[in-house]
Amino acid sequence: APTSELNPKNVQKRAYMDQILSVVATHIQPNFSAFSIPSFRTNKKPSAESIKKFEDGVLKAFDVVVGDKKFAVGDNLTLADIRLISLLACIVPLADIFDRSKYPKVASYYDRVSGQLPYFEELIRPHIDERAKFWKTLQ
Repeated sequence: APTSELNPKNVQKRAYMDQILSVVATHIQPNFSAFSIPSFRTNKKPSAESIKKFEDGVLKAFDVVVGDKKFAVGDNLTLADIRLISLLACIVPLADIFDRSKYPKVASYYDRVSGQLPYFEELIRPHIDERAKFWKTLQ
């Protein structure tokens, strides 16, 4: 999508977007999976140690990546934001594992970006609701 607004024309911004996508692929996603998959397999809530590791490995990484910017790469929505919001939709709505007061930048970013995507609620809400229901069933 070289001509898409989601893919910055500016080479520096595109490189920064690629860097963010790389951080997601090599750091955030693996740590996210290491946290969530055991609960799906065992039907058990994550331990306090697992939650701490998740906060240190995933939530703090999100905090650094989104920072104080309007969007991940600056003032415009990019593919990086779409990727980030897809993961955040699995976390932010779950009050048991995401404390909005502890990660206000991430919470604000989530609200801002999801609000910019007119199809977000329609496409993602059923998955958010299913995940929330699942987390409530964990022992």
